[in-house]
Parts: sequence; C-alpha cells; structure tokens
Amino acid sequence: MFKQDFKYYKSRKPAPSFENVLNLKHPTNHKVTPVIPKNTLNHFFGLKPIEQWNVYEVGDRPGLLLINNPFTSLGQCYWVTRCLKDYSKKPNKTNLDSHNIIPGNVDWWDYSQNNIHSGVLQKLRWATLGYHHNWDTKVYAEDMKDSTLSGHTDHSEQNLEAPLISLSFGQTALFLIGGSTIDVKPTAIFLHSGDVVIMSKAARLAYHGVPRIIQNNDLSWNVLLEDCNNNFENIEQDNLRICCEKTLWRPFEQYLKYSRININVRQVLCQGELMLN
Repeated sequence: MFKQDFKYYKSRKPAPSFENVLNLKHPTNHKVTPVIPKNTLNHFFGLKPIEQWNVYEVGDRPGLLLINNPFTSLGQCYWVTRCLKDYSKKPNKTNLDSHNIIPGNVDWWDYSQNNIHSGVLQKLRWATLGYHHNWDTKVYAEDMKDSTLSGHTDHSEQNLEAPLISLSFGQTALFLIGGSTIDVKPTAIFLHSGDVVIMSKAARLAYHGVPRIIQNNDLSWNVLLEDCNNNFENIEQDNLRICCEKTLWRPFEQYLKYSRININVRQVLCQGELMLN
C-alpha cells in the first residue's frame, strides 16, 4: 500500500488528486484531534506564543504529532540562515565531502555564492551535526525541484524510544507516513514552511517518505520590520542582520524559491550512555 500511494503522489502524468491530503492549515476533513501544548521557552527559538500554536494528533497514526508553523517569520529566517550558512560548515559532514568539489579551506555557502555558475549550490543534499548517519543509504532525486525521499524507517540510533522531531522550511512537501510495514496504507500530509512533525511511540518506526515537492507561494519566511524590532533572545547579531536587511537576505530567499530544508533532530544514545557500542 505504501509503495502504491508513493507512486501515485509522485506521478506527473496523470497528476494526482490532493483531495485526501491532510492540510494543517485547514484540517477539517481528517480525523485529527487538537492537542493543548505545555508551556515552552518560545522566546529562545523564534517561536510564536504557545497559545497561538495549533497542535494535532492523527487518529489512525498513534504517536504522530503535527504542529502547524509555530515559528515567527524571523524565526523561520533565522533557522534557514543557520542551516545554509552555519550547519553546512566543517567539521560537519556533508554529501559533498567525498567529491572534492570545494577547496578544503572554503565553506559550501560562501563558495556557492562566489561561484554561482558552478552548480554547487544545488548539489548539497544533507549535512550532519553530531553523530553521523550515512544519509547516502537513502534514495534522493537529483533534481531539487522534483526532489523526493523514498519510503524508509529511521532505525539507525541506539535509542529508538525518544521521539524524532522534523522541521520543514521553504517549499511544501507532500509527506507520507504509514505503519511498521509497507503493507499499511499511509496518511498523506502537506508540510508547509515552518511545520513540525513529531514521531514518537509507534510512529517512531513507521515507514515514511516524500514523493513530491510542491511550489509554495506563501513566503511566510520573509521578515516584517516589526519582527526585527521584536527580536527573540540569544539570536546572533550577524544572523539578525541577514534576516532584516533585504540585500543580505536575498540569496537565502532565492534558495528557498526552489528548495526545501528539512531539519531532523534525534537522540542517539539511551539515558546513562556516554558513547555508542
């Protein structure tokens, strides 16, 4: 069932119907239950006040929590700049390391901006902070505009009890999540810029994937002047300046016009463990 639905939503001719896709902006036609979140330190992470969050459980997917964009526009901008400018830097590992495309003393973002016609901007597929998982074991489409992520489960960590948290920025993903085998029919969900997925309990080891990226014209990451005047705590001044000055933000904005950024946060070790076995 998972493979059939993945193929259906990936198809270009004929184009699929999105009638049965859960949209967190208007979740009226699906079996979702609103969840009241506990208080959090939202001022540290560029998040909206907690009372403005829309959090949902999906009835037939136990352990799956969905949050409809809890970020301010400045918060989205901040995490986008961190991903592109900072998290792609050495010593963090990327898929480009083995190709020797970029000189050893130069960072990917700086090199791509100074060598626009090299094509290297489109070649970054992943970067890893901390424990390195070999992301090349997953199957990705080469064209970023048609980027897909094949169905898989996340089971590489020693700790499979802690939830997996996934943040989306940029273009909209059509996300599928099923069950413990590919025989379970998946739920289709639109993940817009800023949306958060939390996979816990049974959902932690469920098959999931992204068969399609869809053009997003919302531009919810563009920062308003009042956002810059209401800066969230602990933001680095150079990142704040990038977000609030149009000329500095423009390269990041251009990148988002054809790309989706996905941040996955996972706990590798179990409580009390200090290193991998």
